[in-house]
Amino acid sequence: MKNYLIIIFLSCALVSCKNDKSTNTQNATAENNIQTKTGNKITQKVKVEASPVGLNIDAKKALDMIAKDKNIKVLDVRTPEEIAEGAYPNSLQINFNADDFKSEINKLDKNDTYIVYCRSGGRSKKAVSMMKAFGFSNAYNMEEGYKGFAKASK
Repeated sequence: MKNYLIIIFLSCALVSCKNDKSTNTQNATAENNIQTKTGNKITQKVKVEASPVGLNIDAKKALDMIAKDKNIKVLDVRTPEEIAEGAYPNSLQINFNADDFKSEINKLDKNDTYIVYCRSGGRSKKAVSMMKAFGFSNAYNMEEGYKGFAKASK
């Protein structure tokens, strides 16, 4: 009887551990280093989760939002090489892969509305999650990336 109880207990423990691993792959931790006026360095660790539903928009919705609100900022998080191939007019450009990405994001006004795009939507999704974790209230991931602008404009 004891052997059966041990087997049942171990089975439950294994299933529980397996579920924990799957959720950890969807979340990450972002580290934000801030330097104070006195020269001290503060490290802020924040949990970055996948973008919640509702913060993901397609290119048509992005263009509609931009047309209705001239104060919306468009943020391009692609590399300089990708941007050289074309970019949305007057977009802010911060390379997601750059070492200073987090500090550059933190220089932006957290109260503004941002539509964030990359080439295909992967980096912009992570960028929006980071922005949310850093206190941005209105950041949207354009799922289709830069190519979506061309499709939606036709």
